Amino acid sequence: MKIEKIKIFAPAIILLLTLGLIGYFVNHTLQHTGTLVYPLDDTYIHMTLAKNFATNFVWGVSSGQFSSSTSSPLYTLILSFCYMLFGVNDLVPFIINIVFAIFLIYGIWRLFLKQLSFLNQIVILFCVSFFTPIYALVLSGMEHTLHIVLVVLFMYLMNLLVNKQLNTGDKRYYLLFVVIALLGIARYESMFMIIFTSFILVIVKEYKNALLTVFYGFSPIVIYGIISKYNGEMFWPNSIM
Repeated sequence: MKIEKIKIFAPAIILLLTLGLIGYFVNHTLQHTGTLVYPLDDTYIHMTLAKNFATNFVWGVSSGQFSSSTSSPLYTLILSFCYMLFGVNDLVPFIINIVFAIFLIYGIWRLFLKQLSFLNQIVILFCVSFFTPIYALVLSGMEHTLHIVLVVLFMYLMNLLVNKQLNTGDKRYYLLFVVIALLGIARYESMFMIIFTSFILVIVKEYKNALLTVFYGFSPIVIYGIISKYNGEMFWPNSIM
């Protein structure tokens, strides 16, 4: 029992180190610019889309015209929802990424590493945090931490399904398809992972679940594409094209 209590310190230690490194770079940025600046223009495109949707209910980089300018509609919607609740602020992407970074480190520990020794947990979590690297993704203000959290959940639940440890009587079975639906609109690159996984399901003779994986993975993408076409844009977001 005492060993199990000690193990909880592994994600806490790595999380503190990660947050400390993030704090160092934020302080370095503030000393030179006086404000938090994101390194990519993509972050500001997300923020502009989210602001226009939150304030004018217009999905576009200008307040009067629809434009399909994000390949992560889910992240833009999360930003927009936060703007509706707390007001438009440049810190929102940074705070959202901090939250998902915490979920990521704790989630990897809880789902995959809990049974390992304390030392192995520290080593693996250190590698995940500093070689991903999580601190850089947080500072980018982009959707990557959100996407990694979804990928980790997807890998964990899909592994259970492939190994016959998940069935329709388990709530996690339905959670899996919610995660799959969110994956595609979190980042369009998830399409390749969804297709590859469906092939694996076919190999293990999970034909129904293979079809469901494709259906739930691509339905949000198709719906978003139809909305874009209806509003005079291309099926695929401009950033992908």
